[in-house]
Amino acid sequence: MSAVAPAISSVYSVPSEWISLKPAMILFNRFTHENRQNIYFLENTDLEKELKTYNEAAEIISKYLSNSPDLLRKYPEISEAFREINSGIITAKRLHEREINQRKEREEEQRQQRLREEERERQEAAIKKEYVQQERIKRGLRYGEPPINSYSCPAQFPIRATANLDESDSRGIYYYSNERAGVEVFWCFSSEEEAKAENFRRPHKTPPKYQPR
Repeated sequence: MSAVAPAISSVYSVPSEWISLKPAMILFNRFTHENRQNIYFLENTDLEKELKTYNEAAEIISKYLSNSPDLLRKYPEISEAFREINSGIITAKRLHEREINQRKEREEEQRQQRLREEERERQEAAIKKEYVQQERIKRGLRYGEPPINSYSCPAQFPIRATANLDESDSRGIYYYSNERAGVEVFWCFSSEEEAKAENFRRPHKTPPKYQPR
């Protein structure tokens, strides 16, 4: 690379024929054989910048040489520089394309993962829906869901209802989420209206507020 030093260093005499090539040589000075290896460690955005710089340098040299073909014979180091730049272009393009392909592969894998998760969620929702429907039929109900356990309801169904009430006109008593933690839950409703529609009633006495069992 020392062969191109006269073109890029002020301490050397610059041939008059090289004056128009100086911008390209300044660009090229960034890309010696040694620092071109750093391309392998660049991120995609930086690769795009390097590729642009290589192309700018190559375009300047190519345009100038087309008007002064004798320079190649007179200064073979220009051909060496041109070859080095073209090699940099090939390397940068290859790495840039590889990065793009890898990104596309990652995006496709992420898309497929999302599709798998969505399908799993749909299947789980369908299984749950079937289970809830069967439980409703079993208990003779139209609304609500089974409790999570003997004392808790799902967050979307906070009204807790008891069963086996010895009354002809009511199936059981329902409580709000902040009332009587120790009540054994028979069924859960999303609203007070649903509980009433299923013939559950409020307790005759105001129940105590939520207390741990």
